Amino acid sequence: MKKALLLALVIIATLMMGCQEVSVTDPENKFDPTEVQVGDEVGGFRITELEVGNDGPNYSVVAWFEGRAILKGKFVQYEGHEFLGNATTFEVDEANSDRLPKLVYDDRYIWFAFSNREEAIKLLEGYDQEGLTIEIDGYKIHYAPTEVVNEASIVKVVDGIK
Repeated sequence: MKKALLLALVIIATLMMGCQEVSVTDPENKFDPTEVQVGDEVGGFRITELEVGNDGPNYSVVAWFEGRAILKGKFVQYEGHEFLGNATTFEVDEANSDRLPKLVYDDRYIWFAFSNREEAIKLLEGYDQEGLTIEIDGYKIHYAPTEVVNEASIVKVVDGIK
């Protein structure tokens, strides 16, 4: 009887472990683009579109995410920049870097350009560049062995010095 009970417990435990969903993020906001698909969640954001290039061990990726995050950091305005052109960007503080999805092999600090630049300029007007807290809606990772930039849409300024 004890052997049958022990065998049943081992089988149940094995089945339960086999049914667990395997996480492809480490930590929660990091993901391998070859192991996720549209609809998966990464760090509180849902993947809505995903393009993965097959060009080496660090695949080029364009990934669109749905979700919101409140981030601390600083914004920078660029005018006529050689690479960025006229862009408004946000550099996320290291302490907040886990609030956005990130590729497991991307070791760059997290920053992005505002996809709604005109609205961003209006919302950020008069604020100090440093020590800003903002809310974003949606996020786009654009990773390639060239000069590309991630994007997000600003919703509002949550806190900052005017």
